[in-house]
Formats: sequence, C-alpha cells, structure tokens
Amino acid sequence: MQHAQAPTRSVRLGYAHDGVWAVIRFTLWAAGVGIGFLVVGALWMSTCTGGTGLDTAACGPVQHTLLGLGAPVIFLITAAWAFWRGQRASRIAWHGAGALLLVLTAVTLIPAS
Repeated sequence: MQHAQAPTRSVRLGYAHDGVWAVIRFTLWAAGVGIGFLVVGALWMSTCTGGTGLDTAACGPVQHTLLGLGAPVIFLITAAWAFWRGQRASRIAWHGAGALLLVLTAVTLIPAS
C-alpha cells in the first residue's frame, strides 16, 4: 500500500518561493547594467575637460544627454519589465524588484549639483 506524503515546507529562500532566485538574479543584473552604464558615462565625461572638451564628436551636448539619461532609462525599462512579470506571475517578489528599480531610476535622475 502506498502512503501519500504531504509536501514538506522548507524555510530556505530558494525552496520557500519558487522563482525568488530568478527575481534576485534579475534585479542584481539590472542594477549592475544600470550602474555600470552610469560609471562608464561618468568616466567618459570626466575626460571632456580642457582641450578635449572642444571635441564635439566625443563631448558634445548629444553625448552628454545620452550618457546622462542612459542609466535612468535602463532602470525604468527593467522596472517596467519586473512589474509586468509580477503582474503576469502574481508574485510579490517581482513587484519588490520593480519598486527597487524605480527608486534607482529616481536616484539617478537627481542632478549632481
């Protein structure tokens, strides 16, 4: 005779909620890409001083605008993706990831000075 076993609940993060590790990986990946773009943009713009600042091909207003808005756009797109994914899967972890990425969007839009 076979005995039916009730599924056991684990308190470990990976087993407590299916897909939580996917949410964590996505959030860390999105934050890494956005922050990486922000750092590369800051390093690029730091070279636009003195004589090189006159080079409009590398230090023009278009480049300043694109590098200034690149990271917030990355964060906004990934936040929208996380909210859409959370709505589709009805998981609260995706909504938390979307909220965190929206906060990063707002932080990167704050002017430096």
